[in-house]
Amino acid sequence: LLGSVAEEVLNMCARPTLVLREEKKHVKRQFNTIMAALALDAIDRTTLSYALALARSTGSRLLLAHVLKGGESGIAVTRRLEELAEELKAKGLSVDVVTSVGETCKEILEIAEYTNTDVIVLGDNECAEKPEARLKGRSIIDCVVRRFPHHSFVVF
Repeated sequence: LLGSVAEEVLNMCARPTLVLREEKKHVKRQFNTIMAALALDAIDRTTLSYALALARSTGSRLLLAHVLKGGESGIAVTRRLEELAEELKAKGLSVDVVTSVGETCKEILEIAEYTNTDVIVLGDNECAEKPEARLKGRSIIDCVVRRFPHHSFVVF
């Protein structure tokens, strides 16, 4: 799917965009694990709402993931994610939490591979702060969408 036209649409789109990789014909799409890659900032509410809707509608497990940035306390972040997970579990969802340290794109992809994630839902946090990153094609979103072999849902 990610030819030059699809990539340009993704880069120019101002609305949430679902990128579905072409799968073998006659294979039913089934999502078992949906990862919400959270930055723990303002756009997370929207990112999480789409991830929740997708998880509910497909009966999938939801994975709340965060890659720690410099100065963040791993204990505090994990506690915050676990509290959120408990709230969602109380609503009947299957939810797990994972945190990691390292280069954001690489860590998101490694978490996705390790957890057999079918869909990554991520927000345009970086480009909301630095719009030039999207135009240069060097954002975390560009990296994840290009390298993740399954589906991505990008929240703008």
